Amino acid sequence: MPRRSYSTIGEVDKLVHWMDHIRKASKKFTIVCQNKKVRDVLRSLECRNIVYPLEPVEDFVDMVASYERPVILLYDGDRNSNAKYMKMKSLLQQHGVKINSGFRKIIFAQKSRTFGGLLKDLATLSGSERVRSSLV
Repeated sequence: MPRRSYSTIGEVDKLVHWMDHIRKASKKFTIVCQNKKVRDVLRSLECRNIVYPLEPVEDFVDMVASYERPVILLYDGDRNSNAKYMKMKSLLQQHGVKINSGFRKIIFAQKSRTFGGLLKDLATLSGSERVRSSLV
């Protein structure tokens, strides 16, 4: 039987820990997110080197491959986003780009399964204004 954590402090710690890791990883990796909205969320977390796919996708993949950096793919957890994620991952790997998808795991642990909802979850879990101010 799996263990259940009833503490919301643990959930807040997980999200804050993830934000710190993604902020540090953005210095070495190029982050490819799903859209402009997610890019703005990541910029609010002070992440760097964030891009989102533009049309045509082939030109975008060539541009990302020219950076010669490993890539972190951050796509939402719904069915449509997973299809886009698999296509982007395939195209980038064909160009010899290393892919890190480990940062997506936190999305599947959240209720909303979106990166936009990630900050909303953090705000509701943190509770008071004093706790929220210490997170920033």
